[in-house]
Amino acid sequence: MDYYRIADNNISVLWEDEAGKNEFYDRLGISFHPVFLGAYEQGDKERENIKKYDMQIIMKYTQRFERPSSYTIVSNQIYYKQGKNFCMTFVNQKNLDMPVLTIKTSNCFHNVEFIPHSDFYNVYSLQLLQVVFEQMMPLQNGFMMHGAAIEYKGEGIIFTGFSGSGKSTQARLWRKYRNTITTNGDSPIIRRIQDTVYMYGTPWCGTSGESINRRTPLKAIVLVKQSPTNHVEEITGDDAVFAVYTNVLYYSQDEEDLDRLLEVLPDIVHKIKVYRLFCNMEEDAVNTLEKTLYEETNETGI
Repeated sequence: MDYYRIADNNISVLWEDEAGKNEFYDRLGISFHPVFLGAYEQGDKERENIKKYDMQIIMKYTQRFERPSSYTIVSNQIYYKQGKNFCMTFVNQKNLDMPVLTIKTSNCFHNVEFIPHSDFYNVYSLQLLQVVFEQMMPLQNGFMMHGAAIEYKGEGIIFTGFSGSGKSTQARLWRKYRNTITTNGDSPIIRRIQDTVYMYGTPWCGTSGESINRRTPLKAIVLVKQSPTNHVEEITGDDAVFAVYTNVLYYSQDEEDLDRLLEVLPDIVHKIKVYRLFCNMEEDAVNTLEKTLYEETNETGI
């Protein structure tokens, strides 16, 4: 069995074919089991006080795929439901009629099945679990978003925006000039627990390779837009909710699921600050945002 902890969720992974797992990992190499996953694994001591796991994953034996009568295809992913249970099947990118692997979940995501449809793909990869967390987070007063998350003075800042907007660049500038920690370079999780909003590092960090398993109180979400000069505008109310929503990682055609996300979003967004940063790639971009974030308490480091 393998054990992980992601965004305060304790996860167990059971293989129906444990020997097959080791054989495939050895044959296919590290690309199917990235090294940074070690930060999310639980040791024996960590598991001593866990009475019940939040998510139990079973890696099934290879099964034949039965195409559902109603589904939606997005890229190489087939989305559908069985009752109220979320299901998604990956298909071959070059042949959409060739199923690769299906993920099935229980209604509350406590039980998850990975079902391969080819012996070649009989490999569990925690990377594929991202889709489950995207769907599950609204049930836990949270969501996953596309962005680069940094920690500064014990507080979290998430840079977000469309691909190419410069969010990763701004995260790197803060690390260079303010010695910040990048907890996730692509897909952090945000959750409200009681009256505090937290950001979490996750294993899903895109090509950045930056991933730390830690929880930090979230101070602000910053939408990045390239500009020759640097200035900041605060976004409030419904405009802030919509700005954040456009960068949430979530897909569902189910109205009930979408309504749940739209209930969670305002509750979180109205408890933090949301800004739009017009910026270049110079140190002054860091100075400008830092002054805005900390001007009320005069805590800047400049």
